[in-house]
Amino acid sequence: MTKFLFETSVIIDYLHGQDVAADALFRASELGTVYISKITLLELWLPRHLSRRRSSKPPSGQRLKQPSDEQIRQEIKRVCALRSRLNLKIVPCSPASQEFALTILERCHSPLGRTALPDSLLMGTGIATCDYIVTSDTKWPRVMEQLMACNVIAVPVEVISPVQLVRDF
Repeated sequence: MTKFLFETSVIIDYLHGQDVAADALFRASELGTVYISKITLLELWLPRHLSRRRSSKPPSGQRLKQPSDEQIRQEIKRVCALRSRLNLKIVPCSPASQEFALTILERCHSPLGRTALPDSLLMGTGIATCDYIVTSDTKWPRVMEQLMACNVIAVPVEVISPVQLVRDF
């Protein structure tokens, strides 16, 4: 059975009503098992800019938005409700994930930028548990290619966008 890890940016897009994120989650559940990391639930507590994908800084002159604690709790409830609707599994950051994350930081810290720590943990979780990592972050495919070129990953894990998942699978 195919395993898909959904990264935080896609979950935030889903929570904000973006159709492609919802379509990707439902398509992945038809094809296999949908996973998210507990790191994603933690990242929901971080400030974010609502009209833009996760980046190191918001557009010029605009601030990051911090949802209220109650809004964040409601978002987490919505994500957890997907457990029954999509048979979604929430996975912890295992020791194997942490080891992969450390290797990712050692080899690819610069391309990941300010989000290197959570991104490396999420990538490590994907490498340790899944066949595909679904993200809207355009840096991730290059980082994964770099890791595979260095023979860091024994079994290839493909990084795809939600659009690719819906269009190509």
